[in-house]
Amino acid sequence: MRGWRYHREAERELIETAQWYEERRAGLGGEFIEAVTTALELVREDRLPGFKARESKRDHVRKVLMGRFPYLLVLDVREEHRAVLAVAHDRRRPGYWKARRA
Repeated sequence: MRGWRYHREAERELIETAQWYEERRAGLGGEFIEAVTTALELVREDRLPGFKARESKRDHVRKVLMGRFPYLLVLDVREEHRAVLAVAHDRRRPGYWKARRA
């Protein structure tokens, strides 16, 4: 997850989600972390651009769906400020992360 800063709440969400998956099946939490890492690397390399957040009028906020997992990453993708704003379930509490935008 090189090159990405995590909002403190996003980091907590990542850890708690990985722990939840790990409790369901050994190794699944690691697979979730690996999926997040891969998605962030692809975004950094501009191979997985994500889509503009509907809740945001700012062009630099993107959401990336995790595919296998029902989660999405909410990212600030400005060159000088690449940050993970949220690791959010795709059907729970839409837009709760808005206050985290810089």
